[in-house]
Amino acid sequence: MMHSPFSAIRHKLSAGISMAALLLFAATASAQVLVKGKVVNGTNGKPASGVMLTLMTFVGGMAPVEEAVSAADGTFAFEKTLSAGSGQPMLGMVRAEYEGVPYSTLIRSGSAENLQVDVYTVDENAPTPDNHIVILEPGGSQLVVNETFMFINNSAPARAFRNADRGTLRFYIPAAAKDLIQVQTLGPQSMPLKSVAEPAGEENIYKIDFAIKPGENRVDITYMLPHSDGGGFTGRVLYDNLATRIAAPQGVTLEGDDLTSLGTEPNTQAALFNAPATRNYEIAAIRGSGQLRPPEQGASEQGVDGGGGGGGVHAAPAPIAEEVYWLLALTGGILVVGFVYLFSSRSVIAVAATGKVATSKQPGRGRRKS
Repeated sequence: MMHSPFSAIRHKLSAGISMAALLLFAATASAQVLVKGKVVNGTNGKPASGVMLTLMTFVGGMAPVEEAVSAADGTFAFEKTLSAGSGQPMLGMVRAEYEGVPYSTLIRSGSAENLQVDVYTVDENAPTPDNHIVILEPGGSQLVVNETFMFINNSAPARAFRNADRGTLRFYIPAAAKDLIQVQTLGPQSMPLKSVAEPAGEENIYKIDFAIKPGENRVDITYMLPHSDGGGFTGRVLYDNLATRIAAPQGVTLEGDDLTSLGTEPNTQAALFNAPATRNYEIAAIRGSGQLRPPEQGASEQGVDGGGGGGGVHAAPAPIAEEVYWLLALTGGILVVGFVYLFSSRSVIAVAATGKVATSKQPGRGRRKS
């Protein structure tokens, strides 16, 4: 039987394709890694048994792969594997649930088979926030208020704080905001998580059930109020001796007898102020309009399983949802990196003392509620 030259070519191509497929399979197989390790209670340093664990992959998004439970000695091992792509630093993560609090441990290349998952004993005595920051962004007939509460958990021995009944954080929202409140929490090495502000029993007082883990934790609260140029703003904190720091975008001036200028944030040119550490503070007048950053530069919504209390992602009410997303991302990018640490540095106090900073206008004494 005669064979056409095309038959030989097809045979060689077929053999080449088969070999390529085998090489691809071998490469894929060699890139699969097992994930195993140990769960440790970071409060007492002992192995934690009976902890529910979920293996998550980052391939094609974030998705669960398999569940496991830590043994009596804290060890665990997943039967399914993760793909280790070329140059991929993060293979996935292990999510642990301990005493009602979720913990996320990233899986890096080279650590998958000796992973330590840290969890902590929960204490219901939630601490006072370390920082309270308010961004005021007037525009048109509305005032966007973005409040940030920061907790720096340096407890020794290390432990997590959560009070599901009373709320780990309690805060005041003016009645004019109604129910249009957006809440986001961020723990150490965590992604932003949407949460819910629940009525705390007292009028205009709300609470959030989340866990304050060892390290830096943040709660961002955003709402809108009716506003006209020159109108004021009255805020309230529910903790003693907690100072309020305030930021206003370039082009916006704040007037109030009790405001102390702390200069200008260099990246956004936002004016920074300090309000007294009292339960009530008041800004007599807010003039002008502005935003710290255009909305199109903001980040899109992201979220994973939530911090203490129910978990899940909760959507904001439709009227402000789209505008709020970039504000929440903005708080993380500007406040935490450039604003919170700016306030905590001695350089700000030195700069303020030179007089080479923006100053608050004081046409008259602002009223203060006791």
